[in-house]
Amino acid sequence: MNPDALGGVLDQPRVTTWSGITLAGNESHDGLWLGLTVTDPRVCRLKVHADVPPETCDPVPGWWRMALVDRGTLVYLTTRRLKTGDEACRELGAIGHGRPELTEYLGDEIRTWAPERDLHAPTLIVYPADTPDSELAGPATDKTHSRFVLTDTLSATL
Repeated sequence: MNPDALGGVLDQPRVTTWSGITLAGNESHDGLWLGLTVTDPRVCRLKVHADVPPETCDPVPGWWRMALVDRGTLVYLTTRRLKTGDEACRELGAIGHGRPELTEYLGDEIRTWAPERDLHAPTLIVYPADTPDSELAGPATDKTHSRFVLTDTLSATL
Protein backbone atom coordinates (compact mmCIF):
# COMPACT_ATOMS: atom_id res chain seq x y z
CA MET A 1 0.00 0.00 0.00
CA ASN A 2 1.17 3.51 -0.75
CA PRO A 3 1.21 5.51 2.53
CA ASP A 4 0.64 8.73 0.57
CA ALA A 5 -2.82 7.42 -0.36
CA LEU A 6 -3.89 8.17 3.23
CA GLY A 7 -2.61 11.75 3.26
CA GLY A 8 -5.27 13.88 4.93
CA VAL A 9 -7.52 10.90 5.72
CA LEU A 10 -8.11 12.09 9.30
CA ASP A 11 -9.32 15.44 7.91
CA GLN A 12 -12.30 13.64 6.34
CA PRO A 13 -15.54 13.53 8.35
CA ARG A 14 -15.52 11.03 11.20
CA VAL A 15 -18.16 8.28 11.19
CA THR A 16 -18.66 6.17 14.33
CA THR A 17 -20.69 3.02 14.73
CA TRP A 18 -21.20 1.25 18.07
CA SER A 19 -21.65 -2.52 18.02
CA GLY A 20 -23.61 -3.10 21.21
CA ILE A 21 -20.90 -5.65 22.11
CA THR A 22 -19.26 -5.11 25.48
CA LEU A 23 -16.14 -6.49 27.11
CA ALA A 24 -15.44 -6.74 30.81
CA GLY A 25 -12.13 -5.38 32.08
CA ASN A 26 -10.37 -8.73 31.72
CA GLU A 27 -11.86 -9.72 28.33
CA SER A 28 -9.87 -9.44 25.14
CA HIS A 29 -10.74 -8.64 21.56
CA ASP A 30 -7.64 -10.46 20.26
CA GLY A 31 -9.71 -13.12 18.49
CA LEU A 32 -11.47 -10.46 16.42
CA TRP A 33 -8.19 -8.86 15.40
CA LEU A 34 -6.52 -12.17 14.66
CA GLY A 35 -9.43 -13.54 12.63
CA LEU A 36 -9.68 -10.44 10.48
CA THR A 37 -5.92 -10.25 10.01
CA VAL A 38 -5.97 -13.69 8.44
CA THR A 39 -9.08 -13.23 6.29
CA ASP A 40 -9.06 -9.57 5.25
CA PRO A 41 -6.06 -8.12 3.38
CA ARG A 42 -7.13 -4.58 4.34
CA VAL A 43 -6.23 -5.14 8.02
CA CYS A 44 -3.22 -3.37 9.45
CA ARG A 45 -2.07 -1.93 12.76
CA LEU A 46 -2.36 1.74 13.56
CA LYS A 47 0.31 3.57 15.53
CA VAL A 48 -0.91 6.74 17.22
CA HIS A 49 1.50 9.03 19.05
CA ALA A 50 0.59 9.82 22.66
CA ASP A 51 0.15 13.55 21.93
CA VAL A 52 -2.63 12.99 19.34
CA PRO A 53 -5.92 14.01 20.96
CA PRO A 54 -8.80 11.48 20.98
CA GLU A 55 -10.92 13.92 18.96
CA THR A 56 -8.48 13.34 16.11
CA CYS A 57 -7.83 9.59 16.44
CA ASP A 58 -9.11 7.36 19.26
CA PRO A 59 -8.26 3.67 18.69
CA VAL A 60 -8.34 0.93 21.32
CA PRO A 61 -5.44 1.23 23.74
CA GLY A 62 -2.41 -1.04 23.69
CA TRP A 63 -0.54 -2.85 20.95
CA TRP A 64 -3.56 -4.21 19.09
CA ARG A 65 -4.74 -1.03 17.39
CA MET A 66 -6.50 -2.78 14.56
CA ALA A 67 -7.38 -0.80 11.47
CA LEU A 68 -8.66 -1.34 7.94
CA VAL A 69 -7.37 0.64 5.00
CA ASP A 70 -9.03 0.66 1.60
CA ARG A 71 -8.84 3.22 -1.23
CA GLY A 72 -8.32 6.35 0.87
CA THR A 73 -10.51 5.16 3.75
CA LEU A 74 -9.25 4.41 7.25
CA VAL A 75 -11.38 2.60 9.83
CA TYR A 76 -10.14 1.53 13.25
CA LEU A 77 -11.39 -0.34 16.28
CA THR A 78 -12.33 1.82 19.25
CA THR A 79 -14.00 1.45 22.64
CA ARG A 80 -16.01 3.55 24.99
CA ARG A 81 -16.43 3.04 28.71
CA LEU A 82 -19.91 2.15 29.90
CA LYS A 83 -21.03 1.90 33.49
CA THR A 84 -24.00 -0.20 34.52
CA GLY A 85 -24.66 -0.08 38.24
CA ASP A 86 -21.40 -0.83 40.03
CA GLU A 87 -19.76 -2.46 37.02
CA ALA A 88 -17.83 -0.86 34.18
CA CYS A 89 -17.23 -2.37 30.77
CA ARG A 90 -16.09 -1.29 27.32
CA GLU A 91 -18.25 -1.27 24.21
CA LEU A 92 -16.49 -2.06 20.94
CA GLY A 93 -17.05 0.20 17.97
CA ALA A 94 -15.54 1.44 14.74
CA ILE A 95 -14.46 4.92 13.72
CA GLY A 96 -13.95 5.63 10.06
CA HIS A 97 -12.71 8.44 7.87
CA GLY A 98 -13.78 8.03 4.26
CA ARG A 99 -16.38 5.63 2.88
CA PRO A 100 -18.94 4.87 5.66
CA GLU A 101 -19.62 1.32 4.40
CA LEU A 102 -16.19 0.23 5.64
CA THR A 103 -17.07 1.50 9.13
CA GLU A 104 -20.33 -0.47 9.02
CA TYR A 105 -18.41 -3.53 7.82
CA LEU A 106 -16.16 -3.47 10.90
CA GLY A 107 -19.21 -3.00 13.15
CA ASP A 108 -20.84 -6.03 11.53
CA GLU A 109 -17.64 -8.08 11.96
CA ILE A 110 -17.61 -7.24 15.69
CA ARG A 111 -21.22 -8.41 16.05
CA THR A 112 -20.50 -11.61 14.10
CA TRP A 113 -17.43 -12.44 16.21
CA ALA A 114 -18.97 -11.74 19.62
CA PRO A 115 -21.54 -14.53 20.25
CA GLU A 116 -18.98 -17.36 20.32
CA ARG A 117 -15.89 -15.42 21.40
CA ASP A 118 -15.52 -17.41 24.63
CA LEU A 119 -15.67 -20.76 22.84
CA HIS A 120 -12.65 -20.13 20.72
CA ALA A 121 -8.99 -19.61 21.57
CA PRO A 122 -7.47 -18.54 18.25
CA THR A 123 -4.02 -19.60 17.17
CA LEU A 124 -2.27 -18.21 14.13
CA ILE A 125 0.38 -20.42 12.54
CA VAL A 126 2.58 -18.77 9.93
CA TYR A 127 4.28 -20.98 7.35
CA PRO A 128 6.77 -20.06 4.60
CA ALA A 129 5.07 -19.20 1.31
CA ASP A 130 6.31 -22.37 -0.38
CA THR A 131 4.85 -24.79 2.22
CA PRO A 132 2.67 -27.40 0.47
CA ASP A 133 -0.99 -27.75 1.50
CA SER A 134 -0.30 -31.27 2.82
CA GLU A 135 1.95 -29.82 5.55
CA LEU A 136 -0.51 -27.16 6.80
CA ALA A 137 -2.64 -27.45 9.94
CA GLY A 138 -5.73 -26.29 8.02
CA PRO A 139 -6.91 -24.05 5.18
CA ALA A 140 -4.44 -21.27 4.44
CA THR A 141 -4.68 -17.63 3.56
CA ASP A 142 -1.78 -16.85 1.27
CA LYS A 143 0.17 -13.65 1.76
CA THR A 144 3.18 -12.39 -0.20
CA HIS A 145 5.87 -14.11 1.89
CA SER A 146 3.88 -16.56 4.02
CA ARG A 147 0.81 -18.72 4.44
CA PHE A 148 -1.47 -18.09 7.45
CA VAL A 149 -3.50 -20.85 9.08
CA LEU A 150 -5.95 -19.82 11.79
CA THR A 151 -7.09 -22.54 14.20
CA ASP A 152 -8.99 -22.44 17.47
CA THR A 153 -9.39 -24.76 20.43
CA LEU A 154 -13.00 -25.56 19.57
CA SER A 155 -12.25 -26.77 16.05
CA ALA A 156 -9.07 -28.53 17.21
CA THR A 157 -11.01 -30.64 19.73
CA LEU A 158 -13.89 -31.63 17.44
